[in-house]
Amino acid sequence: MASNDISQFLNQTDNFIASVALQLKNINEVVAKSALTIIKNRIFNDGLNAKGSTLGKYSDNQVPFFFTKNGKKLAPYSSGAISGGAESSITALKKQGVKTLSYKEWRELNGLQTKFVDLKFTGSMWKDIDVISNDVKGLNVVTIVSAKDTATRKGGLTTSDVMSFNAERFGDFMAVSKEEENRLALIYDAELQLLINQAFG
Repeated sequence: MASNDISQFLNQTDNFIASVALQLKNINEVVAKSALTIIKNRIFNDGLNAKGSTLGKYSDNQVPFFFTKNGKKLAPYSSGAISGGAESSITALKKQGVKTLSYKEWRELNGLQTKFVDLKFTGSMWKDIDVISNDVKGLNVVTIVSAKDTATRKGGLTTSDVMSFNAERFGDFMAVSKEEENRLALIYDAELQLLINQAFG
């Protein structure tokens, strides 16, 4: 290899290293957001956790319309209505003498699927989860995906509260599987390859 070729290669290498240092936070954010999308799609489409087990089924247990605990209304009203038709249906049921409703039935009245738990009613929890920090710590970039806590709910519950409640019931629903980790590694590699192409292309 000629000396000018070596010099060019060294310059390209220096440019690549500098580019990685500048872009690593962006790459981490791309991978983190991809992980969130993968998790959401798995839960929404199949109701599965990272181990491939179902999160569960929606309850058929009948709850009185007036049932409260600690001064708060529970299911079927704890989630609120997302469909005007749902409230109209409740009114009609009451007129027919019906006094109870299951959470599964409440979801059905709101036009939501009930085959498996998908951790989604209004969707406000998932809309309020994103990258909340993306910091360089020594030689590492630490990117955290969690609740932004910007959603407004009845009773003052934060998205962190809702996530904690769901984690207690269903385990670490934000975890990724080994296969998903491999998919994310490929996304990471693809982002790095773009920088390699720019530096050495």
